[in-house]
Amino acid sequence: MLIRWLRTVSRNNLARVNMTTDAPTIAIDGPAGSGKTSVGKMVADRLGYKFLDTGLMYRVATWIAVEAQANLGEQASIISVVESSSIDVGVNSKGLSTISVGGVDLTERLHTFEIDSVVSTVSAIPRIREIMVAEQKKLAGNGGIVMGGRDIGTVVVRSEEHTSELQSPDHLV
Repeated sequence: MLIRWLRTVSRNNLARVNMTTDAPTIAIDGPAGSGKTSVGKMVADRLGYKFLDTGLMYRVATWIAVEAQANLGEQASIISVVESSSIDVGVNSKGLSTISVGGVDLTERLHTFEIDSVVSTVSAIPRIREIMVAEQKKLAGNGGIVMGGRDIGTVVVRSEEHTSELQSPDHLV
């Protein structure tokens, strides 16, 4: 499987995403619905960093499996189609993450009922998690990025200096 962070940007936002490795990686961890993406986008925008919603990576793996009509009850089938795919993790002109497969931007297609209903099955597969975490660590190592997702601060980016965990107020959960 090939996952690449695309650095192709327009002239207008070159300064925004052309970070040095001295820029820290910021991890925003927390449960579903705690505001990781909303806060992450705001922080990234304020700092001129890239933003990656790591949940999109699991959603695109799910999309690949569904699109290939993989047997969702068979882990080997899912792993096979995901490992044979080329996923591009990029950034748009607003500094937000995009996810493409085969050159087609799927970012807007990853929040459908069909994907929602099986993403937990796909993301629970240890080999899928292994692949995604390895890529997330590579992206984090480049710095200049805010990463939002579950376990980002404990598994992917382990520096308490740049990690925050969001918790929803009890009355909202």
